[in-house]
Amino acid sequence: MEYSDSASMLSDEHSEFSKFDSKRSIDALSVNSLGETNLKPKFILDDSMTEIMTVKFDPTGDFLACGTRDSAINIYSMETGEIYKQIEKIDPREYEIRDTGYTDVHYPVTSMRWIPEQVTQSGHDDLVAAYANSSVKFWDVKGERKEFEINERENLGIYSLDFSRIGDKIATGGADRTVRIYSDSMKKLMHELATPLDQNKIHHFNRIHCVKFHPENDNIIYSGGVDNMVTIHDTRQQDPVDAILGPHILGETIDVSGNHLLTGSYRCKDCIEIWDLRTLNKITSHHWEDSNPNQGGEVIGAMFSKQRAGAIIAACRISNEVKIFDQNCTDGLVTANGFNSMIYSLDQSEDGGQLAVGTKDGLV
Repeated sequence: MEYSDSASMLSDEHSEFSKFDSKRSIDALSVNSLGETNLKPKFILDDSMTEIMTVKFDPTGDFLACGTRDSAINIYSMETGEIYKQIEKIDPREYEIRDTGYTDVHYPVTSMRWIPEQVTQSGHDDLVAAYANSSVKFWDVKGERKEFEINERENLGIYSLDFSRIGDKIATGGADRTVRIYSDSMKKLMHELATPLDQNKIHHFNRIHCVKFHPENDNIIYSGGVDNMVTIHDTRQQDPVDAILGPHILGETIDVSGNHLLTGSYRCKDCIEIWDLRTLNKITSHHWEDSNPNQGGEVIGAMFSKQRAGAIIAACRISNEVKIFDQNCTDGLVTANGFNSMIYSLDQSEDGGQLAVGTKDGLV
């Protein structure tokens, strides 16, 4: 089993850091495990001098895309740990400079997805990236060229995107509190789930930081943000059909497995919660014990494990830790800590064998 972590890759097969040298090594990375689950550093990826805002494995697990604060994307080979391809920073002159809350000349990469294999008919490795300038770019990684892009001019920033199960639709969410669904094949807007005119109806009243398609129903989308709410959308209806109150979402921390919805919140108390989608009642919750209670748990990434049924993987920004919990959120099966800077992003390969974490100091 192999896990990749933003300051290092973690693996059961490697007992020490690999041959790849890092200019900014982790001084005190440690991994504590209970039972059979175990993680060990594999290698450090260190080619960026700016924050790693988002990381995403390709469907095969052979490559890892790392999006940075200055809008560049590095694609790494998971066999060698070396850069396979690089997507250059976007040119800010292409767009009007707008107040997106960032002071950088370049706009950060905020979210990425690899286009599902069944949709990629060209034989290319296609990656979709969202940016804080409200653009979504479709990249041919092998050709290192942009295929096309979507611009949400009325939006002040896209913070999350997701593909439907079949892969023919893509959803975005961001600063303007609106979930948009596009057809990948037709490259056009299909649905715009905006704030309803009737303010008494369920709606987001602050920015959206995570959108997630239901893995078995392409009509259902979940969205969450800093307004302490996860809304449930059905593309066959204009307004949200329901909502879960409580989760404070500030990263890609919504996941679905069967009838269970996982949420990771940017706080200490109840920062990991599991909900029953049939009743919308909370099943269990977890408090991040090692975080500073005065600052909050700050869970920045959370997902169900693809390898261990019911297990949960989460990353905490304030304590710079990654944990794997059992399905009841009672035991930390694995804790990886000692990172030199804040964790910004988290992903797991499709086979569950690799885990990647991106950090503030540019390590992957």
